[in-house]
Amino acid sequence: MRVCLFTPTFLPSVGGAEIAGDRILRGLQGRGHDVQVVCQDHGQPSKLPYPVIRYKRPPAQHLWPELLSRHLVRAHHKHPFDVVLAFYGYPTGYAAARVKNKLGVKLVVSARGADLYPNFHALKKPRVKATIRAGYRGADRIISLSDWLDDRLNEIAGPGLPAIDRVLNGIDLMTFDRELEDAGRMEAPFDLPPGKFILHLARVGPVKRQDLAVVAMTKLADLFRSRGMKYIFVGYGETLNALCQQVETAGIGDVVHFLGRQT
Repeated sequence: MRVCLFTPTFLPSVGGAEIAGDRILRGLQGRGHDVQVVCQDHGQPSKLPYPVIRYKRPPAQHLWPELLSRHLVRAHHKHPFDVVLAFYGYPTGYAAARVKNKLGVKLVVSARGADLYPNFHALKKPRVKATIRAGYRGADRIISLSDWLDDRLNEIAGPGLPAIDRVLNGIDLMTFDRELEDAGRMEAPFDLPPGKFILHLARVGPVKRQDLAVVAMTKLADLFRSRGMKYIFVGYGETLNALCQQVETAGIGDVVHFLGRQT
């Protein structure tokens, strides 16, 4: 089978969807399938074992998401595929749904959450809600990660949705075991504050709402101090500076620490 992953963001950008996409493709490739990626241009990562076709994000994407269809058509002409796996209904699922019949391919849309969150910033823009509905309704199959996403899909895009399958993000246990063994033999490449801590591990961005964690820590700072505990953020993103300022303003810099991106 020939599979094309159509996704807004991909490696070297680091996030849950990017890592999951890479693992899915490597798993399919390891089972003898032919795979490729069509995605926005975020720079070139280290070598990948499959082809990646990158495109520039169009201006005013919410007004003309169908423009993304042409990149999928060009990819199919260059390297034909049988199935499109689109991450999100907007914008990629919608763009793929518009050309799937022309290309003679099946479309599976993976609902990963970003376009379905109630606080998704683009929901206030024209056409976006309708595009999300059309993207999911135009699929031949939908993959969901949780009960919450099932409910949200039916709320936003139902009725008229295709069948929804539950496929959780996979974990390569053998790889994790090897990394754990390696980590046990290494010194941490960064300094941790002494004592116990809570680890907050995520990309730092508006949709992750790390600002709410800082609000909570403002109220819990004295309790943490009395127990000798810290709250540690690991991750990097566009709201990191604003979070640091929020912590400084609240006067809880002795309890809340930012370690940036770590491996």
